[in-house]
Amino acid sequence: MLGKITHYEQLLPYLEEDIENCLYIYMDLVNGKKEHADMDVWVQGEKSRPELVLLRYHESFQVYGRNGAGDMAAAVRVMGQFQPKMVSGPETIVRRLAEEANGIYQAEYGSVYEVCSENRLPGYMNVERAAETDAAEIARLIGMDQKLGGHYDEENLACQLKSRMRSGTGRSYVIREGGRIIAHTAAYAETKKYAVISGTIVHPDYRDKGYYPIISSHIARALKQEGKRSYTFSVTPQMMRYHDKVDRKCGCYGKLTRMAQE
Repeated sequence: MLGKITHYEQLLPYLEEDIENCLYIYMDLVNGKKEHADMDVWVQGEKSRPELVLLRYHESFQVYGRNGAGDMAAAVRVMGQFQPKMVSGPETIVRRLAEEANGIYQAEYGSVYEVCSENRLPGYMNVERAAETDAAEIARLIGMDQKLGGHYDEENLACQLKSRMRSGTGRSYVIREGGRIIAHTAAYAETKKYAVISGTIVHPDYRDKGYYPIISSHIARALKQEGKRSYTFSVTPQMMRYHDKVDRKCGCYGKLTRMAQE
């Protein structure tokens, strides 16, 4: 049985033992109060070392269970109350969750990488740190890619980006051409020790011109210089080939996207 909790500090040491498989849960728990986030947490079993952790953050859910453990039927019942657009977690857990959800979600699977700055491009002067006033334009750019932004409401995403910038729990970098943002990457979550890099995208009109490695190299170096270990997720074969060359694969994860109701 999953029980909702409000005091979750005791969870953090347990999650950090396996940080590569529960990055977003760990960081959202650390940062939630700073961001005043719309967030709920449920656990199954002992609160300090639970079998299953389920976290709702705005429109999405994160799930974690050590060694694939946990009651997926209970997780699906909780999720059914909120109908999240996206659910993600370790591949072993997500496969069980997809089977239990029985056709509600479309599943895809990929890899988790620890980002290595050493194998990346040198500095590029036209990359700049984004401001809160850029959030709406960034959200529109991300929304152009169905896989990357299809589960987000653009207005909600812009608000989340602003909140992270304001609270220091995330940041965005952009490249502009002709006054508009044509490339973006972000730390969607970061703490004093860790960061998750996501939202990396190049406008369709500017692809295949080298912007992706330029901007992804910039954020990798920036986080490394601050002493943070950073991670990223990839599901497409093209992006996995890129990260296989420059980063360290450290896990497998899955993502469920809610299917449109007929």
